Amino acid sequence: EMNKLKEFTIDEAFGLYWEEIGQDHANADDTFNKLSNLTKYFNSSMLLSNLTIDDISAFVKAKKAEGRKVSTTNRYLAMLSAILNLCKKRRVNVPDINVREFMKPEPFENIKYFDDWNVIDRIIANAADHIKPIILFSIYSGCRISNVLNLKWADIHGNMFYINVKDKNYKGGRMVAKQLYPPMIELLKTLPHCNDYVFTYKGERILSVKKAWKRALERAGVPHQTLHTLRHTHATWFYQKTHDIKAVQKSLNHTSSKTTEKYAHLVDGVVYDEYMSVFGTKSAQNDNKAA
Repeated sequence: EMNKLKEFTIDEAFGLYWEEIGQDHANADDTFNKLSNLTKYFNSSMLLSNLTIDDISAFVKAKKAEGRKVSTTNRYLAMLSAILNLCKKRRVNVPDINVREFMKPEPFENIKYFDDWNVIDRIIANAADHIKPIILFSIYSGCRISNVLNLKWADIHGNMFYINVKDKNYKGGRMVAKQLYPPMIELLKTLPHCNDYVFTYKGERILSVKKAWKRALERAGVPHQTLHTLRHTHATWFYQKTHDIKAVQKSLNHTSSKTTEKYAHLVDGVVYDEYMSVFGTKSAQNDNKAA
């Protein structure tokens, strides 16, 4: 019957979201893992139309009991909301629940970043050769590590390179152009063209550098930080120099400046010429002397 709504189980609803949206995400593996984790909290064989406010509330309480951050729970709720919206568009019977009402304000996050180039130099000096250019490219570009490792030679045109970033308004993400600064261009010249991908090891594409990164930190005597700290560092140093949240937002390819504000913090100390010259600006130290 044309006017009759379809009945989907929660498992079928998750499958629909994966097939139509999730698998095209820039970081599809992360999306798949989130969907898998959600099935631990909701009865996958239950009809989506039977989902209740109590079910959502129980999920939020369970996440809190596990000690999860508010931001983590909010990301799961946002995905669940997107699943319901998609199902509604596909004429699936969905409950009249505004999942986003369960999202709580996120507290100020203590963004971790590296203080200066001395720390970066120590890490690079103790890193395996194949990860050294990845570290440098990450901190100069501010790209997520997934974008760096996915970069192909065909994505580079002159002094620009192109990456795919997450954007809920575009299925499969949005292509954006980013500038290659002189040190990045010189770095790329040192890399072999033995694969479609820019960053390789023994002629093969590098899929992950987590172990190599961990070993580099241990050898350098630096407390453990995730690779995402390089992106935080890019944003923090950039903001310290420019005090321009919009410029940082553009560099990080965020659709909202509210997201960028979590990364950008004024910090004590001096941003080295070696980094800020990449952006064509004077060092903070020289600015202070001029003042």
